[in-house]
Amino acid sequence: VVIPYLLKIWALVHTRHLDWQLDMYVERDNAQLDEEVRKLNANINVYPPVNDIMERYIDRSILVSTSIYESFSLVIAEAMSCGIPVVSFFSDGPSSIVTDGYDGFLVKDRNIELFAKQVCLLIEDENLRQKMGKNAIMSAQRYSADNILQKWRTLFDSFQ
Repeated sequence: VVIPYLLKIWALVHTRHLDWQLDMYVERDNAQLDEEVRKLNANINVYPPVNDIMERYIDRSILVSTSIYESFSLVIAEAMSCGIPVVSFFSDGPSSIVTDGYDGFLVKDRNIELFAKQVCLLIEDENLRQKMGKNAIMSAQRYSADNILQKWRTLFDSFQ
């Protein structure tokens, strides 16, 4: 379900921004996905998962997350720590990480048109994209190792 939403959204974005590309990191050996991407002809690159994803984030501008049921999303937190604003469907996980309008956008009700509109807004407004990216770095600090370790210490100390 995730990928069809993503492809529909990107098809809308691509009509307005032919020079932008979508890079997807997914398990390969999916002939159906390859065929759908080929048919769309919308500047989409499909890559296999990589171990150095943080290196890939650095060269990206926006994280598009189309999961509709998501617990805590490490992908979102990682991207934000690299200064990448996020556009995601609203669900429990993303809404606990992303502050709508501050470090990304949360789109309710699986609204594909609004989702594409928010992606286009970030593409078209570089200042907004950079501002949200800086905010994303600040927001992601909540999940730094030092902050998380302190929470664990506090928890364990409460048992004594």
